[in-house]
Amino acid sequence: MDGVLALSYSILLLSVKFISPNAGQVNNGGSNFINGIGGVVDCNTRVGREEKIAMDIAVQDVYSSTGHNLTTHIQDLSGKSDRAASSAFHLSQSRKLLAIVGSLTWQQAALVSEMNGKANEVPVISLITAISPIMPEEKLHVISMYQDISFEMNSISSIISYFKWTKVIAIYEDRSSYSNDLGIITLLSNSLRVSGVELEHYSMFPALSFLTDPDITIQRELNILRSKQSRVFVLLQSSLTLTTLLFEKAMEMGMMGKGYVWITADGITSLLDSMDSTVVTSMQGVIGFKTYYSVTTAPFRKFEVKFRRKFRAEYPEEDSSRPSVFALRAYDAIQTIAKSAKMLQEKNYSKTLIQHILSSDFDGLSGRIQFKNYKLSEVPVFQIVNTVGPVYWPDGRTLVPRGLAETDIGEERRTTLRIAVPATSMFKHTQLIYDMVPFHGSYDEMVTAVSEKIYDAAVGDIVITANKHQLIEFSQPYLQSGLVTVVVMKPDKSHQSLMRITQISVVPFAAITLVFPDPYRYLNLHSKSYIDAASSTIYTFCN
Repeated sequence: MDGVLALSYSILLLSVKFISPNAGQVNNGGSNFINGIGGVVDCNTRVGREEKIAMDIAVQDVYSSTGHNLTTHIQDLSGKSDRAASSAFHLSQSRKLLAIVGSLTWQQAALVSEMNGKANEVPVISLITAISPIMPEEKLHVISMYQDISFEMNSISSIISYFKWTKVIAIYEDRSSYSNDLGIITLLSNSLRVSGVELEHYSMFPALSFLTDPDITIQRELNILRSKQSRVFVLLQSSLTLTTLLFEKAMEMGMMGKGYVWITADGITSLLDSMDSTVVTSMQGVIGFKTYYSVTTAPFRKFEVKFRRKFRAEYPEEDSSRPSVFALRAYDAIQTIAKSAKMLQEKNYSKTLIQHILSSDFDGLSGRIQFKNYKLSEVPVFQIVNTVGPVYWPDGRTLVPRGLAETDIGEERRTTLRIAVPATSMFKHTQLIYDMVPFHGSYDEMVTAVSEKIYDAAVGDIVITANKHQLIEFSQPYLQSGLVTVVVMKPDKSHQSLMRITQISVVPFAAITLVFPDPYRYLNLHSKSYIDAASSTIYTFCN
């Protein structure tokens, strides 16, 4: 850890000199504020704009309720997320701050804390959901204002397992050189493996700021994905801009049609309300999940009114002024710092500010604010959403897609299996997708119907004979028996046993009879058993 941070030190010192000259223009006047809070946001993005507005409202609310006069010093990254660490470090050196809050990954925040050292132990609160250590080092004053990301990966796996897809492809945007985005792929892969699902492929898109021609890059990558067998795509993380371009291009290339499945993670789904209606149209049938929070409480309603008014005033070009969970977390972060600072001043001087922050216990707008291992401890609740209702797929149908490519089988054969079953049979159904059709003819007639492809298969107590074998192929029999001895015994009152031995010839039966014009047709029809990888997560289908 120290080696990585030390290696980044020279890069950081150099990058401080190249902070955008406009980055500090949203700062309030003055140079020394005892109750100052530093903020690092990217106002070129929807998330950064929401975070800035929420921080401003939080400061106003703290003053209104307690008289505690906080001041925020905001650094705007202006689309350059790689400068988050250098901007935060510059703030901590040039201002007297209680803490720093903003769009920093855990790695960026840890770098700032390491460089500040013991002489300037300013807590840094990360608002970006990312990989963070299970047990962070105490010397690093870094707090994650989000839950363990493994909950999110387990939720994705549970969705995939529930619909019995066997292969998936993961897609993500590499946000910055300081983040550990590939760790998300590892977490997802491990979680999928528990559910018996294979991660067939993952695709990494560079940050849009590094692409000279995003349209060509996206089309080339989608062509690669289209060549894979899996048709289940999981978009783990992506900027709003890339998400828009990706789904528009996918629709243009026919990858939003029949047989395709798209799943979006929390960070993307939570911003659906802010997307343009044309973008939402291109995302018809996408399944996503987002962090649940109550919108009926009095504190939220008061905040929403203030947020909408202020957001529309500062960003009139935005179509929607509804706050997302990103705004709520930024608001709660400022409230957490304010409450902790007040306790430090009034009640307990033996604790440091970060100790008071980690001891927080109150209901925020985004949920319960409690910390364990330097991150929120509350188990998240996710809300499953579908852009057209519960539950429609990209082709506008309610039938669950198989999630695999249409290989050499014609579209006319891509229907639910129709399996003939003797009408009087006691046969119990399997886990395949099928229609059980009672057959009232003879067994010979049923075998003929299967051979003529009127039915895809037949199941039941069908005797395997040479004549039938010429028409169809049989599975292995589920019951075989050779010679059987049946013994009938009566009470032994006269010390004599009456015994009758009968020789019975039992013909082998077949449990399942299938016609195999293409022997590979049915190989992928067997479903995996459902394993709930996130049993503590509540799923709610809604519009």
